[in-house]
Amino acid sequence: MKKAELVFIPAPGMSHLVSIVEVAKLLVDRDERHSTTFLIMKLCFYSKIDSFIDSMSATNIHFRFIDMPGDEPDLNHPDNSLFSFVPKNPTSKKKSLSWLV
Repeated sequence: MKKAELVFIPAPGMSHLVSIVEVAKLLVDRDERHSTTFLIMKLCFYSKIDSFIDSMSATNIHFRFIDMPGDEPDLNHPDNSLFSFVPKNPTSKKKSLSWLV
């Protein structure tokens, strides 16, 4: 049997992470050959994400969570938004994804 690796990159934020984890649970329940990797872009003001990740990692052997390095945006700056840090620092993100090849 061949295994399938699913990779999800949820938007930064608890609600996006929880939603995509629920989708991944459904997929794994349908076919246990799936394993799922979540590439996480954390922001310092979302402190509950770590405990959620720890809980999901402990209860599901098919899930792997990888922190994506990145710069935190200055949300007080008018040119920045929550998602402005996503395209920054592509070299570090490329290194984080090198295991996919």
